[in-house]
Amino acid sequence: MDDPSEQRLQKAMPVLQSKLDGVHHDLKVAIEKIGMSLQNMERNLNGVMQTIVPLSCGTAVVEVRLVPNASATSTTASFQPGVVEPSPAPSAPTTPSVSYALNRSLVSVHDLWKEWSVGLNGGPAVSVLEEKYGTKWCN
Repeated sequence: MDDPSEQRLQKAMPVLQSKLDGVHHDLKVAIEKIGMSLQNMERNLNGVMQTIVPLSCGTAVVEVRLVPNASATSTTASFQPGVVEPSPAPSAPTTPSVSYALNRSLVSVHDLWKEWSVGLNGGPAVSVLEEKYGTKWCN
């Protein structure tokens, strides 16, 4: 005969496993977001460095276009070191951030299927989020 406390523990294990899986998933998503932010920062820093290094070394080339009285011809002159206005660093294309949290209080297959196929309470369908954004929609 099994001990009553052991029986309670066996009943609680699936719930605990589900909670741990949820926490693991949340941590994984958070780490992915941090990684993406770090990559964006690295790209921005590289863009800034590409502008600053030639300026600080005195090797920047400045191009000046002179257009007299809005005529169609232009003259281009290049100057070596001097006062330089850096061109703006290219910005990374922005993608809309989409975030959706699954409803963890659903207990019936019907409700889960509804969330997957049509969405709940005016929210998007999970299937559409998966199709558009892969796993980036999870939070």
